[in-house]
Amino acid sequence: MKAADNKEVRVDDNQSVYPPLNEAEQSLPYINPPPYPGLPQAPSAPGISQVTPERAATPMPATISAVNLEQSVGPNPTRVTCKSCYQNVTTRISRNPTIRTHLIALLFCVFGLWFCACLPYCADSCLNLDHYCSKCGNYIGTYKN
Repeated sequence: MKAADNKEVRVDDNQSVYPPLNEAEQSLPYINPPPYPGLPQAPSAPGISQVTPERAATPMPATISAVNLEQSVGPNPTRVTCKSCYQNVTTRISRNPTIRTHLIALLFCVFGLWFCACLPYCADSCLNLDHYCSKCGNYIGTYKN
């Protein structure tokens, strides 16, 4: 980099862009930052700082909380609050066959009872009940028999 009077000025990459602190600024006490909302604060003794300048420079880890993605549903249409459209709705049910349904029908055919193979597809005990929002169609949960 060249200055206005054509003298070359070197800039070190590790050099701070801020001017150094004078003695008066270095002697100032460290002030705790305001607490983060939602985080519990540990009790402190008067006059003792909980956060040191070294700890203040390190980033705080993110807090992750477990969220129940599926709501508990039963064999009948259930009144729930949809997590997609935030409406209080009664669920719409869709009956879907499972592997167990297909295996029971296959066993009927293997033992020569092919005329009974459709019974597992009609029995609620062999089907899963998927619940959907009646407003937006969002998946709510599954009731497994």
